Amino acid sequence: MVVLNFTVILVVSLFGYPQLLQKIIKFLFKLPILRKWKSNAQKTADDIIIASKNLKGKSFHFWIRLMGSTALSWTGRFLVVNFLLMAFTSLNLHENITIFFRQLVMWMILMITPSPGGSGAAEFLFKEFLIEFLPSGLFVVLIAILWRIISYYPYIFIGAILLPNWLKNEQKK
Repeated sequence: MVVLNFTVILVVSLFGYPQLLQKIIKFLFKLPILRKWKSNAQKTADDIIIASKNLKGKSFHFWIRLMGSTALSWTGRFLVVNFLLMAFTSLNLHENITIFFRQLVMWMILMITPSPGGSGAAEFLFKEFLIEFLPSGLFVVLIAILWRIISYYPYIFIGAILLPNWLKNEQKK
């Protein structure tokens, strides 16, 4: 429900009432408990207005390509586990579909975990959700480690390379 609510608020705000969200953000960050983040929140609120103006003029073709590439990207990311499991076991179509949708549930849970990248929680969820598809506990650990190496750590490595240059360019602006 958290993801759904956030998505609805974002869509309505970007495509319907960006000024309303801007006013709500500015109001909330006047509260004493949130005041120290007021300037960042105001910049975010202003960015929402800019994003709304940019997105409203996009063609239908743009949105189809965007949704298609997003679906393809996430499908590929979720299929990593399916392919890793198929490398060590034989799975039928029903099992592959079950694994794919369990990963979707895992991803939603990991979105709200407090640790960076869901560290620890991801491995625990992996074991709990997918242990029935592997012959032994050793395979669960091996596949979980391979899964994180392939689908999570490359982003950290690439970010560590790109972030310093991006920060340097932002400071120059």
